[in-house]
Amino acid sequence: MSLYLIHEPIIYYIACCINGPLTFPAEDADDAVKEAFGELKKIPPWTLPIHWIISLAAGTILTIFVEEPAKRFLRRLDGKKSQKAKNNAVSPEQGQQMSNLKPQED
Repeated sequence: MSLYLIHEPIIYYIACCINGPLTFPAEDADDAVKEAFGELKKIPPWTLPIHWIISLAAGTILTIFVEEPAKRFLRRLDGKKSQKAKNNAVSPEQGQQMSNLKPQED
C-alpha cells in the first residue's frame, strides 16, 4: 500500500527537480500555455529507473516503519475494545433478572 501512495508524489518531486517549481496557469490563459503546463508535469523517460528505485526504497521503508507498526497498534487497540465489550456484556441470566425487576414506586 505504501508503494502505491508514495510513487505519485515522487514523480512530482522528480519533475520539480528537472523542470523547476510549477506555477498553475491563470484561468484565462491560452490553451497552448495550459498544454505546456501539462508537459512540465511529465518526467523524461531516463528518470524512470531513478523513480522506480526511489519509490521501492521509500515504499519499503514506509511499510516497515509506519504501516506495519500502525497495523499492530490498531489490532491491539481493537482487541482491548473487544475484550472490554465482552467484560461489560450482560449474560442472558442477568438480562432475565433485570427484566423481572420492577421500578420502585415512591
